[in-house]
Amino acid sequence: MSSYFNIILKDTLKPTGGPSGYLYNLNMSLETNTIKNISLLSYGIEVKSNSSKKNPLKTFIKSLKVKFLPVFLRKKYLRKKEEREYINFYSSIINKLQNSALNNFHHTKDFYFFKKLYPENRTLTLLMSHAPEPPHVELYQAYLADGYTSKKALHLSQHQKEIDISAFKSADYIIFPCHEAVAPYEPFFKENNIDTTKLRFVITSSEPLNYILSANQFKIQNNIDQSKISLAYVGRKTKIKGYDIFCDAAKTLEGDSRFTFIAAGNGAIETPNLKNLLDFGWTNDPGSILNAVDYLIIPNRDTYFDLGIIQALSLNKTLITTPTGGNRWFLNKNLDIIFFEPDVDSLVKIIKQLKKSTDNKNELFFKKYLSNEHFAINYLKLFQNIEQEQKLDVTN
Repeated sequence: MSSYFNIILKDTLKPTGGPSGYLYNLNMSLETNTIKNISLLSYGIEVKSNSSKKNPLKTFIKSLKVKFLPVFLRKKYLRKKEEREYINFYSSIINKLQNSALNNFHHTKDFYFFKKLYPENRTLTLLMSHAPEPPHVELYQAYLADGYTSKKALHLSQHQKEIDISAFKSADYIIFPCHEAVAPYEPFFKENNIDTTKLRFVITSSEPLNYILSANQFKIQNNIDQSKISLAYVGRKTKIKGYDIFCDAAKTLEGDSRFTFIAAGNGAIETPNLKNLLDFGWTNDPGSILNAVDYLIIPNRDTYFDLGIIQALSLNKTLITTPTGGNRWFLNKNLDIIFFEPDVDSLVKIIKQLKKSTDNKNELFFKKYLSNEHFAINYLKLFQNIEQEQKLDVTN
């Protein structure tokens, strides 16, 4: 009889970045491969949200009351509210969690609350973090970007740090997409004595990125000169993602009529007002942008395993990115990817040498190694191998 495995995320699945988009793709692959012994438990699939029953007016009035509470009371209220949400979430799926061979969590906070609410549970636990660096570090950087002092940002992110340490220490296994993606976590693991012998790996995969408009339609509709070399940034506009490097490169080349820069996404960094930079802000159709441009720039200062790279490969686009974190997995793969060190001068030097892009071999690599067809199969192999490891340990 086959063992049953669970994948857990207290969020809705949607075709976007982070764990929601990652598991959206995995769920599609589970359905395509008709794999029945892996259940993906999240709001909107196995678990139904009660949000539609809430009274919007009462919710708004309550939020106003909370807003004007003293800081320490507001923090206490929000943490209690969060815990109630987790109680509701886990109580609705606890039977499935207790009767499975293993439970795979995709956020440190999800795992932390599971262990807090069910400390006696002895099922095998796996943890995968999707942040480009430990979540508390990412939170700390976000507070700095919002203008908080370093001391205040450390204080505000301390609780998340405690969650991260507890989660990584408690998990039986820690899952990463590849060895290279561990790099941003290595200082945290060393500082907190996290056992790295429990690391296991499963490569990220994705559906091909769809688009609504053809390349010509997109450029005509947005008045983009088709004779120019077009370079895009699509994603979160943050420092670790290197959006400031992209903007500074556009600023440096503002007087060079050969190039057009296109941005999409949201985040802490504001887009400068430049004549050669068109910013779409948040978009629900990133595919049309990527399909239309000559090059995608992903200027990560550090990274986990960027879904944007996989999606660009699926559209046969040439990439310009940095050899950091999970990006290093693509080194020596004989792909049309140009690597540069994460600084403005290096990026500008590369851009100046570019010509209009042509078809390349990236799409073939995507289909062979990163297509969603293999995603769920790879997960099932990972779970079965871990289960077998446990049986061997017990035998020995």
